[in-house]
Amino acid sequence: MAFRIRLNKSKTISFRINPLKSGTQFALTLPGITITLTLKSKGTGTKKNLPQSSGQIKNSQKLISIRPAAFPLEEEGSLLRKISSRIRLNRLSSWLSSTLILAGLVFFIDKCFFPIPLFVILSLASLGIIGVLVKSYIHTLGKIPIENISETVIQKHLERIYPWKELRKADRLWQIVEISELEDGKENGGYLFLYERKLITVKEKLPFYLKTDIDLLQIRLAEATLLLLPDFLLLVHKDKVGAIPYRDLSLTIDKVSYPEPEEIARDSRIQKKTYKYVNNDGSPDRRYKNNIQLTVCEYGSITLKSTTGLDVLIHCSNIDMVENIKDYSIKWSNT
Repeated sequence: MAFRIRLNKSKTISFRINPLKSGTQFALTLPGITITLTLKSKGTGTKKNLPQSSGQIKNSQKLISIRPAAFPLEEEGSLLRKISSRIRLNRLSSWLSSTLILAGLVFFIDKCFFPIPLFVILSLASLGIIGVLVKSYIHTLGKIPIENISETVIQKHLERIYPWKELRKADRLWQIVEISELEDGKENGGYLFLYERKLITVKEKLPFYLKTDIDLLQIRLAEATLLLLPDFLLLVHKDKVGAIPYRDLSLTIDKVSYPEPEEIARDSRIQKKTYKYVNNDGSPDRRYKNNIQLTVCEYGSITLKSTTGLDVLIHCSNIDMVENIKDYSIKWSNT
């Protein structure tokens, strides 16, 4: 998305939509200024490449973490609709609030360069004030309360979120979004798999649309947010909201060894050193120049799946933290 404001000599007001190869451009022309907003089409962005390897890829699998079946549960429809509406209103209020800045800019142009109709300035300022008022309401009086939760449910909830609180202390958490299998692991330090990863975070923080005294955790994934509520897991993707009962979730703990192509995390367990191009006996392949040395690290692996379409694979740099919650995978399914 690109936003641009430029001066013009127009004395009229017009609006047009210009289709582009890379997306769509919206242009608003006012006396003295032209405002353009360019939205890129899906798929036009630059794809983040996997770690470089000259090995031939045998198979590549994208991990689709969210499927339409995850939205929504009928019995929780009322709460989900409220949350969805708050998210949409918050986004709209952000856009409206920004018109206050635009009104100030137009006012400056009116005073310093050439006159602009007063109704244009007043309209922009009014929209900005409405945006500020709406955002203030959403973040204060408009918060949705989470209440009438039994002590038994709260206790189970605190047990459920405990391991995620521990994982917040890990130096790095990655979501695996694509796995590629190589024909020959000798060109990747002796390992057959490459991971496309995105850094994620776990936050002990309430989202702006909820109000409660109960501890909640947000798992900020690459394309969505998981919110651990007492009764179910809330899935938020843009303004779509889904509820997944914990009985439909499975949590699997494992470990994985990986030749780290990036900076080593402070809390990683180092297994050994290897080379990017390696012989069967582990020695460096002398046929390649700049055959860099790689550090093989052992990471904790967490797989979170649901029967309704959630499928998330997370790697943690601190395997000890993950191993400490290994038995918790059973508790998750039984609560």
